[in-house]
Amino acid sequence: MEVKLKKLNNISLDNYLEHLRYGEREGKKTIFDPIRKRHFILAPEEVTRQLVIQYFLRVVLWPENLISVEKSFSLYGQQRRYDIVLYKDAHTPIILVECKAPSIPLTNQTFEQVANYNLALQIPYLFVSNCRENYFFELDFDKKDYKSLETIALYSSF
Repeated sequence: MEVKLKKLNNISLDNYLEHLRYGEREGKKTIFDPIRKRHFILAPEEVTRQLVIQYFLRVVLWPENLISVEKSFSLYGQQRRYDIVLYKDAHTPIILVECKAPSIPLTNQTFEQVANYNLALQIPYLFVSNCRENYFFELDFDKKDYKSLETIALYSSF
């Protein structure tokens, strides 16, 4: 699947760095996840994940209780783990988020990975970020097609 890329130009995740909470455990730096309510080892991909969470909480006004982080699911009989899923309500997943470290370029392989995950999850919107680049897609499962979007509406619009 060759993806026609349109970046979300109106998002600068660096704006949310001041909202991240850091700590230390056993001599290792950690970062706090407000959804899972605990600290995790500070790694570049985890920083991306936490910045994306802050964006959805602070800008898109997504309710904290409708955000799921790093849960396992089965794909072709193998266990996989998604980064973030945003729910419209308690039972309806609406956005699948794939996070990469800032040093990882977003390529067709990245988009194929998230599209492959979505074969099992069947979530209508995909958000892909490496902090520097952010992409948002709407999927049409009937037509087996997608549309690259340039903005993300507020939670209340979903």
